[in-house]
Amino acid sequence: MGTHKNGNHMRKHIIVLGKEIEYFSGMRAVAASLWLGDDTSINEDDLFDICDEVIGNKNLFEGFKDAYNPNPEGPFLGEGCPFSSLEAYVALRKFYGPDWLYRGLVDYAAKFANTKYRSVAENVAKKWWLGAHALFWHEQALANRTPAKTTSKYCTSSVRANMLALRFGAA
Repeated sequence: MGTHKNGNHMRKHIIVLGKEIEYFSGMRAVAASLWLGDDTSINEDDLFDICDEVIGNKNLFEGFKDAYNPNPEGPFLGEGCPFSSLEAYVALRKFYGPDWLYRGLVDYAAKFANTKYRSVAENVAKKWWLGAHALFWHEQALANRTPAKTTSKYCTSSVRANMLALRFGAA
């Protein structure tokens, strides 16, 4: 029974991640992935603070019915704070490991997305992953944020290296 419950719980997290990337920008997930890559001690509250600093309120609350959401007409992933997404990221990191974002997207495309994506899940996941990363780095450039300027207490040298590697294509 525990395995079935855990399977349903992971299913929920995969769907939250997939819908966020498929229907929204995915910037919150990309920002989270940069910090969750090597650090398994970060929790949802830490991620909230990190994402708020790195992507700002409008992107942190994207897809949630909240005053900070730049699209108040919806669609919505939920109401209020984006803790369902942040909880999903932490759980998916524990389940898949450092490559949680991509692996979660592959599973979403293969099992839960529109049936037209299921036979080409790897390609679809890669397209979504690349699109979310491109938008993240574009927004970072517009806001004049760089890994060197990130002041978060969570921004260790390995996080800075991951950010630079992703930004300049070395990863």
